[in-house]
Amino acid sequence: MIMRRIIFLVLLLPGLALAGTDLDKATQLFTDMEYTKAKRMAQRVLRSPASGPKELVSAYRIRGLCLSAMGKTAAAVQDFSRLLVINPGYRLSDDISPKIAAPFYQAVAMYKNQAISLSHRSPKATEVLAGLKLRAKLESDPFKMVKSVRLYFWTDRDPKTKRMAVKLKKKTAISFKLPAKIKARQVHYYFEAANKHGGALKRTGNKIKPFSIRVKLSVPTPIAKVEKKDGQLESATDKRSRNSQRRLTEFL
Repeated sequence: MIMRRIIFLVLLLPGLALAGTDLDKATQLFTDMEYTKAKRMAQRVLRSPASGPKELVSAYRIRGLCLSAMGKTAAAVQDFSRLLVINPGYRLSDDISPKIAAPFYQAVAMYKNQAISLSHRSPKATEVLAGLKLRAKLESDPFKMVKSVRLYFWTDRDPKTKRMAVKLKKKTAISFKLPAKIKARQVHYYFEAANKHGGALKRTGNKIKPFSIRVKLSVPTPIAKVEKKDGQLESATDKRSRNSQRRLTEFL
């Protein structure tokens, strides 16, 4: 019975396979000094549409180290430079050989404070979400790695995440229009800048901390009550005026 349960769990959760992920394999191959194989495995991650910023940074790190160990310094600097524009604050661990790490620090000196930047200014509250335009701008892309920008969104009435994508050409300002049939009081969303393989290089907002817009409920203008007098409608304002005149007459 226990064995059956283990088999069932492995079938349901392929991520638990003994071989591990491609990044795990690449890391182990690098540790074993199998640089060619490790580089090839890291390249699979770089070409995967499922890779996010963290995975891409790790893959560029491993491939850059392998290239450095193989004596391909210029190519290693290029990979480390791409790593740094995704994560400018990244630094290698101290256990890496200074000789192998040298191209990384060359890249740090060359591309200090340069990074892929995707900005967004959340619009103010709106009375209607249908057709609302959400805009993003690619502020910086040092190596022209970004090939498309994606919008992910969901609402308070439909928690299923939907995706829209725009391919970049020369423009850096991108506009997404929410569906005309959307019916909700609040929409949550975030953006991704993707490479040519579909991997996410940069996220602005995310699934855990998204941008949000709530429908602004308009407050109706108060209408004075009306009362009947001798078969005719009389407004509350007219009634107050009539009562004031009557009190003035009584006083006189």
